[in-house]
Amino acid sequence: MEINTENPLGTGGKLATSFATLMRTLWSGSHKSYSPSKLKNLISLKANQFTGFLQHDAQEFMAFLLDGLHEDLNRIKTKPYMQTCPDADNRPDAVIANEAWQLYKKRNDSIVVDLFQGQYKSKLVCPVCAKVSITFDPFLYLSVPLPKTQRLFPITFFAKDPSRRPIKFYLRLSQNAIANELFNELSKLTSVPTSCLRIFEVARNKISRFLSRGSNIETINENTPVFAFEVLDEDLIGESVVEYTILQRVKMPLPVTRCSCCKHEAPPDTKLKRCTNCYRVGYCDQSCQRNHWTTHKTNCKFQPELIGLPFLISMPRSQATYRKLCYMIEAFACYSVDVFQPPIKLKEPLGNCKSTSTVTSATITETAATTEPVAEALKEAVTYTRAVVGQMEKLGERLAQPFSICCVNQSGQTVCMERDTVEDLGEEPLDLPSKFLAVDWNNNEKMKNFVLVQSKPLEVDMDEDDCNATRDARANITLEQCLQLFTEPEELTPDEAWYCPRCKEHREATKQMSLWRLPPILIVQLKRFSFKNLILRDKIDKTVEFPTRHLDLTPYHCGPLEADNQPPIYDLYAVINHHGTILGGHYTAFARLVSQNNTRRSDVDWRLFDDSRVSFVDESRVMTTAGYVLFYRRRGAVYKVAVRCDEAITANAVEGTEDEVEKSTLKLESGDFERPLMYTGMEAVD
Repeated sequence: MEINTENPLGTGGKLATSFATLMRTLWSGSHKSYSPSKLKNLISLKANQFTGFLQHDAQEFMAFLLDGLHEDLNRIKTKPYMQTCPDADNRPDAVIANEAWQLYKKRNDSIVVDLFQGQYKSKLVCPVCAKVSITFDPFLYLSVPLPKTQRLFPITFFAKDPSRRPIKFYLRLSQNAIANELFNELSKLTSVPTSCLRIFEVARNKISRFLSRGSNIETINENTPVFAFEVLDEDLIGESVVEYTILQRVKMPLPVTRCSCCKHEAPPDTKLKRCTNCYRVGYCDQSCQRNHWTTHKTNCKFQPELIGLPFLISMPRSQATYRKLCYMIEAFACYSVDVFQPPIKLKEPLGNCKSTSTVTSATITETAATTEPVAEALKEAVTYTRAVVGQMEKLGERLAQPFSICCVNQSGQTVCMERDTVEDLGEEPLDLPSKFLAVDWNNNEKMKNFVLVQSKPLEVDMDEDDCNATRDARANITLEQCLQLFTEPEELTPDEAWYCPRCKEHREATKQMSLWRLPPILIVQLKRFSFKNLILRDKIDKTVEFPTRHLDLTPYHCGPLEADNQPPIYDLYAVINHHGTILGGHYTAFARLVSQNNTRRSDVDWRLFDDSRVSFVDESRVMTTAGYVLFYRRRGAVYKVAVRCDEAITANAVEGTEDEVEKSTLKLESGDFERPLMYTGMEAVD
């Protein structure tokens, strides 16, 4: 008998005996269901966190049960006092690992250790003195983190040079990321320091919020327009920088196509009569205007209408002239608005043009003189592009400015001050009272030099790596990704700082875990539950894809192979599922009886265990979003156990009470792995 009744850390063998009773009863085949109340009460007495019948964490219960069985079955009757394993001192890992394992086995030696326990290799590197510390510790199960749930975060980036087309990125950010992660990811992609990035949200053609590095971005979805602008670095240019946020407006509100009263669409080629006070509403006739006046009069106020998209301009203070400002405005505006202007007949040819030249605000075209009406001339106009910048500089005063600039607030409302309109001061640097400016496009047809302005879809280039961004970000998590994350180097937080024996101080060292010794039975817990603090707790319900056959741990295993030199390949035989939330839920399990000589085969196929109900289940249904704890058995691993039972005691186990069953004994000794003699199969219902 291996029951240790003298171990003060155990239960005097009561837990092992009660667990043996449960196993015998289940395998007897005489009960459709069985309530292990005595085992549960025994564990509750030892660990009060499992008292009562509320939901308990299955992984915590399993760990406590295995640890309790280990102490009750520990072959070490008297545990000797052991010193810690000596430091590595540049000795081979195999020597250090074996020393640590043997020291552990001198105090802990049971069937639980033989079957379930493996050994970690932990490597710590001091960031200051590069001191390396290597230790080897036992583990009962692997608790692997899940990659942070990612989402696609669309953002359009504008370089400080307006000649470079904006680029749209789809950043992969964690579900609960803050703006700091957004700044860092965008900085990596654009090679722009985070200090030179200005990021804001846009709603209704104006900026709704500037993002700081600590801003919450969970409320931003894929349809929220977010823009990032590069600004000049004062340290690089050696002088102060001015930043202007530019909003675009039209002086005359855009034409109305639907009657504001009866909501009827205007017929083609027909203009609705607009309110001559605000120009923002239109009517079919005077009757509609009279009927709507009681509603409209409270909002009848003239104000410019926002169009296009806002943008941000940065310039060295010494170069922030009116001409430079206009140049930058025209260059950035062309990405989100179209501007058309009637051709202008010049008195003399421009440049190398041999015939009479016609100039628009978009380009210079060679054409014959024209006396066509403005309405017909507009058909020949072309989209306003960056070419206007250079051409306007050549034309000078001969081409009227298509817009004016005025100081506004963040909402685009004109600031009431003595000089809200920005004046052309030539080459003198501007000193404006507001950092928010509005470009007022002159679209009033009654004025001589009017332009026709309209918003257009933003002209952008797509990031080359974004072709598969949506698919990658929404793909399921794999167990391999979890294991990779588990073995990746990580930097310790200040709370986890390691005491460096060389520096004699606590350091935020780099830590890396790897697997040195692997057990015959591998238990993997998926860390679905996260606890940020007492209030913020969450569960990740995303599917984790795990193999039911051929889990190869070679990439994560750094220790020696087994005696047969076979790679560490495992096959799944059980899964604990958690359905529900972190506050409450329901546990079920999938399990199969692995064939004795081949873990890829089953003596009993997959079953679903749901309280008192057991049903058949296809292997394809074993992987769900509820998978929580996985049980794998290594191929080729044979643990030698023989179970012998007296026939009379077996009969009691089948027909007697729980107390009578406990009178039986469980004998474990070396031999071949044999089935319990009382095994009669497992009943299942459809």
